[in-house]
Order: sequence, then C-alpha cells, then structure tokens
Amino acid sequence: MEWILRGVYCWSEMQSFCHCLTIFNMTEGWQTLQNVCQVSYKQIFPFILMLAAVTNIINVAVLLRPVHRASRTTSMPTRTHLVWLGLSHCVLCVTVTVALIVRKKVSLVYTWAFYLAHLEEPIYNMFNCSCAFIILGVSTDRYQAVCSPHKYSATLSYHKMPGRVALAYTVSAVMYFPSCFSQAPQYSDHHQGWYITKGAIFDTRAWMIWSVSLEVLHRFLPCALLVVLNLQILRAVVRLKFARTSVRTTARAGGSRCEQKIIYLLLTLTLTFLVINLPVAVLKTTYLVQGQHCHTNVTLEVVRSVTNCLELAGICSDFFLYFLMNPEYRRDVHSLMLCVFGLCGCCSSLTNCCPLQDSPDPHPTTT
Repeated sequence: MEWILRGVYCWSEMQSFCHCLTIFNMTEGWQTLQNVCQVSYKQIFPFILMLAAVTNIINVAVLLRPVHRASRTTSMPTRTHLVWLGLSHCVLCVTVTVALIVRKKVSLVYTWAFYLAHLEEPIYNMFNCSCAFIILGVSTDRYQAVCSPHKYSATLSYHKMPGRVALAYTVSAVMYFPSCFSQAPQYSDHHQGWYITKGAIFDTRAWMIWSVSLEVLHRFLPCALLVVLNLQILRAVVRLKFARTSVRTTARAGGSRCEQKIIYLLLTLTLTFLVINLPVAVLKTTYLVQGQHCHTNVTLEVVRSVTNCLELAGICSDFFLYFLMNPEYRRDVHSLMLCVFGLCGCCSSLTNCCPLQDSPDPHPTTT
C-alpha cells in the first residue's frame, strides 16, 4: 500500500498534483489501482523513460552535425528549432528520472525537500511548455515558408531563431514561476526529517483560476493554433500540387512524392501533439476544477497512469517520426553510427551489415 501512495505522488508533477500524502481515500477499488500502478509505474514507465532519453540524445547529436552546404540555408531554421526541442526533452527526462529515484516524500533532508517543493514542478512544466511553444514555432516558420514564399527568407528566419527560442523559454518560466510557491517543505518530528506539504496559495480560488489559465495557454491554445496552421499549410500544398498537375503532367512523379511526404509529416506531427496533450490537459483541468487533488478516484487514477505514460512516450516519438519520414535524417543517423562505431574498430562490419538504402532526397521535409 505504501508504494502506491509514493507512486501516485511521484508522478504527480506530470499531470495532477496531490499534496495530502496521508489522507488518500484508498477504499474503493484499491486493488485495481495497485495493479495499474504496478504495471504502469514499475514496468512500462521506466522502459519508456530510458527510450526517451536515448532517442533524444540521438536527436540532438544528429541535428548538431554539420549540414550539407546545398541544404544549409533552407534547413537550418527547422534544425535549430528541433535541436532546442530535443534539449528540452532531455531536461524532462532528467527531471522524471530524479522523481523516479527519489520516491520517498517523507524523512527527507532539507535540500531534497526544497527541490521537490519549489523546483521540481516548475522545472518540469517550464520545459514541457517550452516544447509546445517550440513546436508552434516550427509550424509558424513552415507556414510562412509555404503560404508566403515570396516574403519568407530562410536566412532572416535563422537569424531571428535565438530570440524566438529565448522568448519560448522566458514566457514558459514566467507562466510557471508562481508554482514555485504551491508547495512547501515542513519538518516532522515523527519522521525525523522533512516532507512536502501544500503551500498557502494552493487552496485559493485565484490559484485554481491561474492553474486553469495555464492549461489553456500551455496546451489548449497551442493545440488549436497547430490545427489551424497545419490545415492552412496542407491546403496550400494541395493547391500547389493541383496547380503543378495542370501545368506539367509529365514531371509530377518526383514532386508528387515530396509533397506527399510533407503532407504525411504535417499530419503526423499535428496528430501526435494532439493525442499526447489533449488527454493530459482534460485530465488536469478536471482535477483542478473539481478540487480532487487529495482524493483518489480509481477511474481518474487509471486514466492518469495512461496519460502519464502517453506523455512520456510523446517525448521519444520525435526520433521515430524523423527516422520513418525523412531520408536525410536517416542518412545522418547512419553517418553518426559509422562515426561512433568506427571509433570502436567495427566500422567496416557495420557498413556491411547496415548499408544505407535511401537515395539522396533533394527536398528534405524535416531537417
């Protein structure tokens, strides 16, 4: 029973926050919740976390490699966005790993109590929110390139990139700074150590309104904007496809394949973001509005475990999307593998076992 209480609280920074460690209502269907927590948080979750950490390290390593001169101008804005997205995901993995290691929320030293009370939740939410803004920035840049090609400049966009990325992190930090005070460390003579309790602002109506507003700005609004932007992009791509078809019917094979890749990639990125973020936003908003932070509803806890795993799976999904849908990314991964394994003296055997089959794509879709 004790590990369930730790487990439910351990992952609370991802979605719903429970501060009342000793008054969980575990009478209704607690065995079901125990089984769900056992499978989700002790078996599935660590595997997804390891996969997310490895894939995002690979993403950052691949995207930081030098770009071919032919595609440097057009690809650098998107690559810069994706590098910072991968770095944010790496920080999220570190934060969740710390939460996984420090499961015990009582009898803490003050350093850990201070971190868990004032830093863990803001850091996780800040970098998670910055990911949403960076993805929105990628779609905005792509929207300008596709829908206003005569006004768009890849070079100018690249020079504006540091300011946009800094703005994404700054806005996220400002949004979640008040959450530094939603919890507080408190000393317990009984446990001979520190534990985490709710802060003075947690039960106020203003805090509930602020928290719901954060969900709107963090998840609901980016989801809506992504849908609108990507629908406009798809509309422009389809219109361009039909225009080219009416003008040139003999040379449509190569361009058609490239356009289809763009369409599939846009749809996949948008749908992935929606599938991952909408359930999280709905669940957390439900907890906030109902004030159910300190009560364990079996149904909501089962949904929470699924959405926690889903949110973490979304952190590692970028690698597979890039790898499956972008030949240039596959070539970069293959080149990185040759470079790494070449240092171990097995470069030739790797080349023979894993030859690269993709032909160069003059129109990269992601990087």
